[in-house]
Parts: sequence; structure tokens; C-alpha cells
Amino acid sequence: MASFRERCIHSRQGGRLASTTTADIDELVAGLKDRPRVVLHFHGGLIDDTLGFATAQRLAPVYEAAGADPVFFVWSSGLLETLRGNLPQILNESVFRTLLNRVTRYATGTVFREPGQRALGAVATPAPRAVAAELAQVRTGQEPYARLTAPPDVPPLSEAEQKQIAAELSADIELAERTREIVNSVTPPDQRHPTEQAAAARDIIGGVPRRPH
Repeated sequence: MASFRERCIHSRQGGRLASTTTADIDELVAGLKDRPRVVLHFHGGLIDDTLGFATAQRLAPVYEAAGADPVFFVWSSGLLETLRGNLPQILNESVFRTLLNRVTRYATGTVFREPGQRALGAVATPAPRAVAAELAQVRTGQEPYARLTAPPDVPPLSEAEQKQIAAELSADIELAERTREIVNSVTPPDQRHPTEQAAAARDIIGGVPRRPH
């Protein structure tokens, strides 16, 4: 009976082999070519190597008890590995860029307030273009807003401030367009209806998307 690690094909991002070698695969195939029942087990996404190997160790005796020889495909698909491996593509997605811009905009407006601004009862946010300029520094290896120092304590948003942010997001034309892109990406073309798209966008961003007149 082979150890469970000998039944694992370990790869990393892009389908390249990790700890498994081509010689390991040749040996595995040679040992299984005449076996009557072989099970290929592929784990799901957002699972890192550690959990992938743990699953193989747990299921190997189950498959063998059923009279089958298992082969486990273990690859680096944990959340952090996935983000690291696909970061350039993610950064180029228009939906991600818009969402990151808005999150950063309201986070900086909330955290880096000037003394006395909170008494005004509104969140003073930088312009989207200014935020985009800060975020662009990531591409050159620099940290956005590195010159600013966050205070030790940030009070929670007041009810009025929450309503302000919700109203601004609901009127955000670019965000509404990106939201429709998300809806369209998961809806077959023959099932797309403008009214339903608008409703889905409203549910996501918490308001009714508006278009310029």
C-alpha cells in the first residue's frame, strides 16, 4: 500500500509542478496502469496545500477500502495563493479597480480626518481621481498614503455619515456600470432584462443607480 503522499500530484500556480517531479508521475503511472479501479480526486478552489494534503491523507484509506487506487491532485489554490498568483490580472479588472477606489476613498476620508471635521457630521472624501493617483503608486512598488499616519483610534461612523456614504454610492454612475458588468457576467444574454439589471445593481450598492441627463 503506497503512502498517501506518493499518490499526490502537487502543483502550484499556472499548473507547474511544485514538490512533485516528472519522475514521481512516471512512477505513479507505471504502478497504476494495470490497476482495475483508479480514482482521480481534484479538490475545490480556495484550498491551500496543507488542507489539500490533509484531505488526501484522510480519504486515501477510504478509497482503498472501497477497492480503488486514488490519485490526488493538490495545488496551491488557497485565497492568499490565488490572490498572489493572479494579482496583475486582478489589478487590471475594471470592476476591481472601481471597487478598490471607492473603498479606499471612504476609508481614507474616515481615518485621516482633520481636527474638527467630525463635528461637521459628514465624511470629507478625496476625489476618485486623487485616490486613483495614490493607488497607482502600487505599480511602482510604493505604498499609497505612506506619508500619512493613522490615528490610534478611529470612532465608528455616525448614522448621518452612513446615510451620506450610502446616498453617494447609490448615485455613483461608474459604480453602477461596474455593478451591471458583474450582473451581466453571471446572467445568460437571453435572460438579461434592463429592469432586473437595475434591481440587481440597486441590491448590491444599496440604492438606485442614476444616469446623467
